Amino acid sequence: MPNRTWRRYIIAFAALTVITVVSLQPVWGLTATGAVAARWVFAILWSLLAVTGYRRLVGGIGGRLHGEARIAVHFGLVVGVAIIVIVVLWLLGVSPSGLAVGGALTGVVLGLAAQSTLSNFFAGAVLMTLHPYLPGDAVSLRSSFWGIEYRGRVADLNFFYTVLEDESGKRIVIPNAGAASAAVTLLPDLRRPVAVPLPAATDLGEAERSLREAVPGAALSLNRLEAGALWVDVLLPDSAQAAALLTWMRRVTSAAG
Repeated sequence: MPNRTWRRYIIAFAALTVITVVSLQPVWGLTATGAVAARWVFAILWSLLAVTGYRRLVGGIGGRLHGEARIAVHFGLVVGVAIIVIVVLWLLGVSPSGLAVGGALTGVVLGLAAQSTLSNFFAGAVLMTLHPYLPGDAVSLRSSFWGIEYRGRVADLNFFYTVLEDESGKRIVIPNAGAASAAVTLLPDLRRPVAVPLPAATDLGEAERSLREAVPGAALSLNRLEAGALWVDVLLPDSAQAAALLTWMRRVTSAAG
């Protein structure tokens, strides 16, 4: 994520803090009505800062951050939004203790209605704290509730979902409540290497392009050179068919020969 995006919102946060504190001082002689109006204006500004900041910063994470850095950013954003919510409540004159007592019944009703969402949220907090897996890890998740196994690389881990990406590029979104109860197996890689001999005159760049067309998700790397032969390691996805690899080998051999 570009550093200027973070700096922009940090500066906006600091500036709005100073303006809010200074503007509400008694020295300005605001009337009761004017003070209430000013508090509402600042509450709206703080709310806009929270919404736009969270959406822009989360969207900017993208694929630029991985592992613990990505998790730390999510935690930091949630903490920042929580602070802004407290500031907005203070500006509106809402007492936290009065809100807790007066909204007890409402909280119970909303808690029951959002039970699934809350379970995913707290399960996500556990996963992001204990680190059974991190974004970028290749994992296998299996739960007795699902009856099936999900394999893939962790593309994202947030407070509600774990997103896997399998060897074909398909994204699998798993609720954190299910992921937290699943058996986790950390995999060395989602692809298995196969040593393949090719003619010494083979163009590796063209061979790799042809391989990706024949076997989506496969990759090629140089293993060793021998007299009259070029050995390469071909990384195949689990779904690859041997017939497709043999067809590719014949095509490459014919092109080099």
